[in-house]
Amino acid sequence: MRNNRDSKASPREVVKEQDAVRLPVLFGVRPGVYLAVIYGAALAVLLFFLFLYQGLSRPGSMLVLKSEPRGAAIRVDGVYFAAAPARVFVPKGERSITVVMEGFEPYQTKLDVKSRVFASLFFPKTIELDVKLKEQSDCAALVIGAREFAEWSFAESPTENWQIPLALSEGVYRSAPRTESGQLEASALIEAAARFLSNQASLKDLLRAKFLSASAGNAPSPVAALNAVHQIFDYMRRNPSFAVAVGEILNDKPAQILIESDVYPNLWQKERLEAQNSLFAQSGAEVSVGGVRFTRFFERQERFQIGSGALWYGDIKSFAIARDEVSMSVWNQFTSEVPEWRFENRDSLVESGLVTEEYLEPAASFNSPQAFFAAAPAYPAPAQSGISYYAAQAFCLWLNTKLPESLAAKYEIRLPDEAEWEYAAKWAEREGVTFTGRLWNWCRDEFAPNAYLSATKQAIASISSPERAVRGGSWANAAGAVIPEMRGSLPADTCSVFAGFKPVIALKSAASE
Repeated sequence: MRNNRDSKASPREVVKEQDAVRLPVLFGVRPGVYLAVIYGAALAVLLFFLFLYQGLSRPGSMLVLKSEPRGAAIRVDGVYFAAAPARVFVPKGERSITVVMEGFEPYQTKLDVKSRVFASLFFPKTIELDVKLKEQSDCAALVIGAREFAEWSFAESPTENWQIPLALSEGVYRSAPRTESGQLEASALIEAAARFLSNQASLKDLLRAKFLSASAGNAPSPVAALNAVHQIFDYMRRNPSFAVAVGEILNDKPAQILIESDVYPNLWQKERLEAQNSLFAQSGAEVSVGGVRFTRFFERQERFQIGSGALWYGDIKSFAIARDEVSMSVWNQFTSEVPEWRFENRDSLVESGLVTEEYLEPAASFNSPQAFFAAAPAYPAPAQSGISYYAAQAFCLWLNTKLPESLAAKYEIRLPDEAEWEYAAKWAEREGVTFTGRLWNWCRDEFAPNAYLSATKQAIASISSPERAVRGGSWANAAGAVIPEMRGSLPADTCSVFAGFKPVIALKSAASE
């Protein structure tokens, strides 16, 4: 007789009996056999994809490329892949490898790229290239970096979320000037770039560039660092107003400390007094050319202080400047003789990059100039606005043809230098003549925020500037807000209802004779 306890399965045994899985026999094959086959096939597939598939489906090699300087673009068969240093996959076959960087001669080579079939995913065939690029000319990369540095000075100030690149010091690193002539050229370019100092980020870039230049693009050694400091103080001695530029970027206190320090013993006060002792040349009679009336200045002015605060001097020679901005009637006379500058050709001029859509405002926006004058009574009628720098230049070339023979041999008509414009404006102010607050006037100078800082003409020309200087404020400025020292800038193709120009008659430069 069976015990009742033995006749009943325990709960655990019941659950175990219910959870048990019994695989069926398939086509007479026991589970143990076909499971082994399945697992083996899966393992084979996995091994195939891990060790063979990469090499069979994507044959090629891994290119490991370094360049000096760093950052060069890597192109494979003309297609950009990455910037060096980089590790990039190159398909199997004969490939053209090009390494390029602006300012350097391109490096080109042909590679017969092989492939490794087995385990190429983990151990790809590798080709290593270490490329040293040759600069196109001494300091070519530095010139490019300095130009970019100048362009960034016209951008918005950097923030925590948006920073400007260290273009100038990166250019020094790339050029790495080691010869004496190369270092002299680099110093000249850095001094020219200092004219575009505009914020703390650009100040950091400028100082970094100077220290890198002193060490030929390498990490500064103690000796190189001391040499850089010596050069900086020498530059500050030659440019007392550098303290003004730095002070405006940081605050007034550093500038005052520098000015009152032994770096500038009595220099600031001495040169300011020299400038004030002789301010204006005598004015002469008026000259009229092509309907434009010019006020003439004679004697040569050796030293003329420009601006307020900074020690910036102009060398003024005999010249005459238009009393007022070129009028609409005179402009119409010009366009009747030079039809390509007529308003009807605006689209062509815009396409050529010579003007913007606002060309010849206000006449283009209203049925008549009188309608605009009624809408804007503060506008200095009948002055012609909406003229780009290029258009103003074209006008000056045309007006040159109207010069009397007695002047044409020695003088030319052109846009004024900033020094000439301010000189005339201060004279006009002293005489009680309105010269500012009418239209911003185009000047022929390329604009630099700190144009008063010294630099060689060659370095200045190498860097250039994306904008041209304008002077005088406009009728839209608040009364009394415009002074002769006020400066501004605009891209050369800009046309605005607030911009016009006053040409000058000046001695011909050596280049134009």
